[in-house]
Amino acid sequence: MKRLLIRIGLVLVVTGFTGLLAVTAWYANRALPVGTGYVAKYLCSSTFISERDPERVFEEDVKPVNPLARAVRWTIDFDEQTATARAFGLFSSRAMYREGAGCTLVRGRTEDDLRAQVFYQADPPRLRSRGLAEIPWPEGEGPVDPALLGVDAALLEGALNDAFAEPEEGDYRKTRAVVVVYRGRLIGERYAPGFHEEMPLLGWSMAKSVTNALVGILVREGELDISESALVSPWQSSGDPRGSITLDQLMRMSSGLDFEEVYAPLHDAVNMLY
Repeated sequence: MKRLLIRIGLVLVVTGFTGLLAVTAWYANRALPVGTGYVAKYLCSSTFISERDPERVFEEDVKPVNPLARAVRWTIDFDEQTATARAFGLFSSRAMYREGAGCTLVRGRTEDDLRAQVFYQADPPRLRSRGLAEIPWPEGEGPVDPALLGVDAALLEGALNDAFAEPEEGDYRKTRAVVVVYRGRLIGERYAPGFHEEMPLLGWSMAKSVTNALVGILVREGELDISESALVSPWQSSGDPRGSITLDQLMRMSSGLDFEEVYAPLHDAVNMLY
């Protein structure tokens, strides 16, 4: 009887251990591609768009917010303008920079296919003129005295100080830039050390506000009707109910699409992004 109980115990231990290994492998197979994708995309954008030091970005921006990043090793190819991230030699993600498109993860297509795509090419950046700094933004680049617009300069300065002050307890703010525009004029701006007004920074959901503003301009000019069906090619096949989704519904996030915005492994949002 004693031997039988020992055997049953051993079977249960082995079964439990095997099950744990299987669950761990299943989770790693789904989560680590997200971790490597996050590292590759973030470092690519920070290196080739913001022109920041990737070592510093990884330590300050990536590791603190992405626990999977601690298992990731990464490399930057400055000639090819790519960032590659690997985990345990089994999972790998690669992001590439393309002029006019920023950085893109290589997923489902080859690098050659992606490089063959053509995007809007912006005009070369204009040479900075000393005179522009003296002309108020947006016509030029200079700020205006906030007092001229009825804003208390001391209170504004205090708000900027608060934005960059780190709390004694809790998470760090790590504020990089603050720009204050009031009544169409620039009345205040400040940047953390190593950052400046010409450095593009990842905006994440702040881009939604810019997108909505641009759409609003097109609507005002009669170039766009947000009540019409959204022009998403894969939705236009016969019988696809998504074909009736309007641009207005997409912008309000009320399209009815099955989507869960949770930023953790195995959820829709990170699968979409990485």
